[in-house]
Amino acid sequence: MRKSEMFRLISEMSTARGNRLVDILLISVLIICLIVGEIVLIPFERFKPYPRYDVGELVSKPAKNSVQDNKIGWKMKGNAVFSVNTSEFKSTYHANSQGFRSPEFNLDDNRKKIVLIGDSYTYGTFVNYDETFGSIIDNNPNVVVYNLAMPGFGVDQMLLTLQHYGKDLKPDLVIVGLCNADFERSLTAYRYPEHIAKPVFTFEEGELRLKTVNDQTNGLIRFLDRHSRFYAGFKLMCRLLGYRFPIGKWWHLNHEIIDKINKIGHDNNFKILYVYLPTRSWRNFPMLEKHMKKNNYNFINIRKAKIDNPLELYYKTDPHFNPAGHNFVANEIQKFIDSNLDWCKQK
Repeated sequence: MRKSEMFRLISEMSTARGNRLVDILLISVLIICLIVGEIVLIPFERFKPYPRYDVGELVSKPAKNSVQDNKIGWKMKGNAVFSVNTSEFKSTYHANSQGFRSPEFNLDDNRKKIVLIGDSYTYGTFVNYDETFGSIIDNNPNVVVYNLAMPGFGVDQMLLTLQHYGKDLKPDLVIVGLCNADFERSLTAYRYPEHIAKPVFTFEEGELRLKTVNDQTNGLIRFLDRHSRFYAGFKLMCRLLGYRFPIGKWWHLNHEIIDKINKIGHDNNFKILYVYLPTRSWRNFPMLEKHMKKNNYNFINIRKAKIDNPLELYYKTDPHFNPAGHNFVANEIQKFIDSNLDWCKQK
């Protein structure tokens, strides 16, 4: 071997060894930065990991006032009665025999039927039933309102409630109460506060389908989802951007679910009214409004209703609507009903 070739080989080996050392050094610095960043984020509750679970990953635990419903996740125990009392509110909850906070379902009732689907804001957490906006709009002798909302429900469970319970009531109008938290709930097969499993959708090849135990999240993503505050911050950033731009699974899966709800209404000849119910943070959701306008869906944005002090609509110790908040929402819905639905007008 010539000396020149030997020197070239030695040079290449030295360069490769040097490049490997640089790579190792960069990776080490990155790992150290991530570890330091994770430690720095520990005091910030907002960046605490909030995992999304796969189907079959966790088992439901018994609950005092609700039961597992494999079709929609959970509902109240049939004919259950219980109360919640604090220094700020006292509320009593009655379930009908089907397990919903609603009048008893009666398919023979000849009145026009309004069905509500949604989460705790529509259900009426911490207010008595006659104070809920569903009950308030049920003041017309020509109309009966059935409330199928349930605390903790995501947009996915609203679709399932309509499919399995709502459309069988042959409604004339379905009101869908949407809060921003409902969109995150559609991405997990387990509702952690209630410790109960739920169905969850995926959108593949232009179709919504329910996930099965065979649909498992990538191992690395699952680890980061459960342990990394950086990853929690990344998900938070995607959600915040999703309020304004059509990006991320958080938005795309949910808007497909919303479209499916509207298709069910169209196919079964009843109207759908979407109502955006802002939480106490009074966050706007321009992407949702843009989607509603683009598709010409019936939509009410409560955040755009005229009010001097929005905080008056909520409890001081809880982010849910107080009786004044429910009355405010009912008035906005009633305006839509009076303007668009002749059969709802009192004679």
